[in-house]
Amino acid sequence: MYVLLFGIIPNIRAQDNPDVSAGKHPTVALVLAGGSAWGIAHIGVIKVIEELGIPVDIVVGTSIGSIVGGLYAAGYTAAEIEQAFVEADWGDLFFDTTVNKNEPYYRLKEKSRYALSIPFDRTGFFLGSGLLSGNKIVRLVDSYLLCIPSPIDFDDLPRRFRTVAADINSGDKVVFSKGYLADAMRASMSLPAIFTPWHVDGRDLVDGGVVDNLPINLAREMGADIIIAVDLVDRVASSQEASRNNFLENFMKTMHISSRENVKPQLNNADVLLTVDVSGFMQTAFDKGVELSAIGEKTARSNISQLQEIRSQFPEDSTNFTGKPDMPSLNLRDSRSVRVEGAVEKDRQKISSILASLSEQEQDGAITVERLFYEIDNTGRYESARIYRDSLEPGNPLLIRLTPKPQEKNAVRLHIVSRTTFSSFNTRNMDLVPAVIVRGLPTKKSQITLDVEILDAPGVDLQFRQGFGDYFSVTPYFTVKQQSSIRFNENYLGYQYNTFFVSGGVNIGISSSGGLEFGAGWSYDYANTKNTFDTSIFPDSTTNNNMVKVSLGLQRVDSPIFAAEGFSGTLDFASSIHKPGSDLLFHTLESGGVATIPFGSPFSMALRWKAGTDFSFLSDVNKAPFYYLPGLTSRWMFPGPLTTEEIVGSNVAGLGLEAQYRIDWRSQSITIPSFIILQGAAGAVIQDMHDFQWNEVFHWNAAVGAGVRLNDAFGILLRGGIHQGTDNRISPFFALDIGAIGF
Repeated sequence: MYVLLFGIIPNIRAQDNPDVSAGKHPTVALVLAGGSAWGIAHIGVIKVIEELGIPVDIVVGTSIGSIVGGLYAAGYTAAEIEQAFVEADWGDLFFDTTVNKNEPYYRLKEKSRYALSIPFDRTGFFLGSGLLSGNKIVRLVDSYLLCIPSPIDFDDLPRRFRTVAADINSGDKVVFSKGYLADAMRASMSLPAIFTPWHVDGRDLVDGGVVDNLPINLAREMGADIIIAVDLVDRVASSQEASRNNFLENFMKTMHISSRENVKPQLNNADVLLTVDVSGFMQTAFDKGVELSAIGEKTARSNISQLQEIRSQFPEDSTNFTGKPDMPSLNLRDSRSVRVEGAVEKDRQKISSILASLSEQEQDGAITVERLFYEIDNTGRYESARIYRDSLEPGNPLLIRLTPKPQEKNAVRLHIVSRTTFSSFNTRNMDLVPAVIVRGLPTKKSQITLDVEILDAPGVDLQFRQGFGDYFSVTPYFTVKQQSSIRFNENYLGYQYNTFFVSGGVNIGISSSGGLEFGAGWSYDYANTKNTFDTSIFPDSTTNNNMVKVSLGLQRVDSPIFAAEGFSGTLDFASSIHKPGSDLLFHTLESGGVATIPFGSPFSMALRWKAGTDFSFLSDVNKAPFYYLPGLTSRWMFPGPLTTEEIVGSNVAGLGLEAQYRIDWRSQSITIPSFIILQGAAGAVIQDMHDFQWNEVFHWNAAVGAGVRLNDAFGILLRGGIHQGTDNRISPFFALDIGAIGF
């Protein structure tokens, strides 16, 4: 649903009927319980209340009840609220997945490398107060509440409103009666340990269900004569198997069981108690909005006589329609109508220019809030963005409040990757890399990174990156590592090849916005290689090389693992300096990447390539040492059982095509992105361009697989397929990749 800125069991208490003829109408309150996705059933109840014409004066809600109730109190109809819930992308909202297309290249590479990061400073480690920030949810609510200037007394809403949260530090119950409506709604739904506590007026607040999941007594304290309370229960226990397989669902059930203790004492204080049985629905089933709303409607209709009795206490011509206030015209080009706060002048000017450009692109200056948030996300400068109309200023101007990203802390990180192929012969590579990143020494733009590689490729990598301005950096580094591939079967375990490598040097980087970086540098390298197999082609060697290197990298994909759209690629040139220091004069050029095109959700197609040469086909140009040779090292393209001769060589080229389908598991309350892929690739590795046969250098594979993405640096991919090697033999294979498979 787009919000536009134009110009910018049955249980009824005995009660004496009020004297309608004397003009004394009873005050009706609607109380909505918490229960995560179950709370969508509240919408169906509201449908029946609207249909009967029962005038609701007060709305009180907790957690999801505060979201549905807050929108209803603001003047939204049941149909409008249902549309909002059905159209929302809940997976995106909960997990705050934003693609910042303006992050520097080295940051994007870090995100694709380290699966786990724990910040720290002198005071200790920061483990976080919740898994999810909830920033996207609150700004979606912001967009729906633009018709309500804030801060506001909740008694001045179309329907009086209250919601409940809990102070996580004191345990106190907090009742919101005024302030920013979106903040009150967000605070009430902060499930402990799932969402970070919401900070309001100096207090850290969590889900109101902890202290009052169905605030019937609160409605009575507000002066309600008649209370319609909507409770949510699950009368049929879920299967043990379902419980074992869903941690989040188990946690929510535990919270719901705990909240029953504060609900039961209040039930008798309701005049009409509608108990909605949501058996069969998980509390994470936000994709079942239509079905849950229908259950709420069915429950209300099964108790229609009690609701009709309430309606009979009002004149026939009375109505319950209280529409939301009209959104006034706002001129986005007028600084008096739009303000940007919470950022330095440079950032405020950036957002103002975004508003101006968007206004010029739309007829009559109309823009969507979604587009505005999208553009703000793309700046990469802000942790959160809020938008509302300021009631404290004349004309209620549009206020965009930005929270800049805090300066990054030091961090302990972990990189893990495992690549295993089972076939006619088996190969394995496993890396586990604990890392420490220290920032701010000696300047704010300094970063020291220490990687310690263990398992199959032990080594140490130390880098000091010094930034100058927004786009320029100098990075001296020192590396000691072992690069190898392990080959094994039931009778053998050993190296397919093994290189001991030492390098020290410096790299100069120039970055632009949009994940693009140009690098140039120098290094002095020592490489010692031993080949257990293919020794006739790749003899053991030891070299010292004085090197100059030039690189170009671009990363603009929605994720490095199972990308649905975007482009990512590299181009690298290296050359030894013959005098002084190098044993051999050689040059190499390599390129690789992927271009992914979406074909309507959930399908996408990807074209992958890998190519390189050491120019030894030219006269008077030496073949590069083994360590520097180009290689078909892309596991996405070639997961099959490759020999060393099929991987590296003086001239290599590979091309792959991949079809991807994203599985929709939401009906099973699984929000982890899951995929099925079908892929094929062909490659050629030519050692000598003047003496080769195509059937001796060409190989191909085809595979089908499935995988999941936990984050940009951790995925799991299992594939099965066939591979034809340069020996023309076709072999079946299974390949398993775990960890940073997109790095």
